[in-house]
Amino acid sequence: MVKAVGNVKGKNVISDAERIKRTATQPQKASPSTSERLTTTPAPQCPSGWLHCYRNPSYICIKEAWLCDGVTSCPNRWDEWPQNCPTTPSPCPGFLCDSNLCLPLVKRCDGFQDCQDGSDERHCNISLKVTNLQANVLTDGTNTVSVSWRPVTYKPPGVTFTGYRVSYRAVTRHFMHVSDDWHAEDTQSMNYYIVSGLEQCSEYEFRVQVLIQGSPPGPYSDVIKAKTLKTQTSAPQNIQHVLKGDDGVQITWETPASFCHVITNYKICYKRSTLTAFRSVETGNALSYHLTGLAAGVTYDIKVQAFNVDDGGGVFSVLQSVTISYAPPSGINATLFMTLLLS
Repeated sequence: MVKAVGNVKGKNVISDAERIKRTATQPQKASPSTSERLTTTPAPQCPSGWLHCYRNPSYICIKEAWLCDGVTSCPNRWDEWPQNCPTTPSPCPGFLCDSNLCLPLVKRCDGFQDCQDGSDERHCNISLKVTNLQANVLTDGTNTVSVSWRPVTYKPPGVTFTGYRVSYRAVTRHFMHVSDDWHAEDTQSMNYYIVSGLEQCSEYEFRVQVLIQGSPPGPYSDVIKAKTLKTQTSAPQNIQHVLKGDDGVQITWETPASFCHVITNYKICYKRSTLTAFRSVETGNALSYHLTGLAAGVTYDIKVQAFNVDDGGGVFSVLQSVTISYAPPSGINATLFMTLLLS
C-alpha cells in the first residue's frame, strides 16, 4: 500500500486512515453528511465542496480537497494530472515520487515499495556519503585549513541538497591530547570550505556530510586529520614594573600569544644600562617575580623570555628600563628626601 505523509502542492497528503475511508463501500446517495466516509460517489450532480472526475461517464464525484493530494481518486487519474495541479508545489520534506507523493526519507530503501513507480526502492546500493575528503593546512600563518571533498552525484528523486556540513574537533592542542566536542559549520559550497580560528601546533579531525532539505543530513564521511603549523614562541606580553622595597622591583607579565609546546619556564634578563652583559634569573612558570639586590639610583634594562624543553627559548620582550630610587634615611620624609636629593 502506498503511504503518504507531509504536505504536497499546498494540500494535506492523506494518512492511511483517510485512505481506508476513500476505499469504503459507496453509500446509497451522495450528501455532505454521508460523503465524508466515501471514496467516490456516482451522481449526476455533485454536492457543494465536491467535483466531477473529468471525462468519466460514471459522473463520479470527489472532494475538492482530494484534487492533487498525491492519491488517485478518479478512475482515469484525472485528479492527479499535472495540468490540474498548482505550478508551485510546497516543498516535500522527504522523498517525492509518483509525481507528487511525499514520503519520509525513512521509507526509502526500507525493503518495502511505497511508491507506485517503485522509485523508493531503486538505487539503494548508492550511498549519500561524502567521499574523497582532504584537509590541507594553509601556509599563510593564519592557522586555517582548507577542507575539500567530492560532491555527492546521485540525487534521489524529490530530494534537494542545500549544501554541506563540515564538522571538526581538536585531538591535540600544543601537543597535548584533549577531549573536544565536534564543531559544525554549514556551507553552500559544493566541494570545499575554509575552517579558520584554529590553534597553532595542534591536530584536528574533520568530517563532512551532505545537507538535505527538510530532512536530517546524510551520513558522515570518513574522518581525516590535519596538523596546523608550528610556530616560534612569541614574547611574553604586557610587561609591568613596580618598585618594591629599597632594592627591588616587582615584574609581572602575561603568556605569549603564540607557542607550540606548553611553556615550562620564564627567564628574566637584566643589567645596568651602562653595561653590556646581562644577568639572568629563572622564575618557573609563574607570571610574576620580585627582583631584588638592585642598587639605588641605578637604571636597569630588563627583558623577559618564555621557553620549554622541546622548543627552547622564545622571543624576548621589548627591553624596558627602570630606575631604583634612593631610600630615605630613617626618620626623614620620603618626599622631602627626594627634593633635597634632586636640588
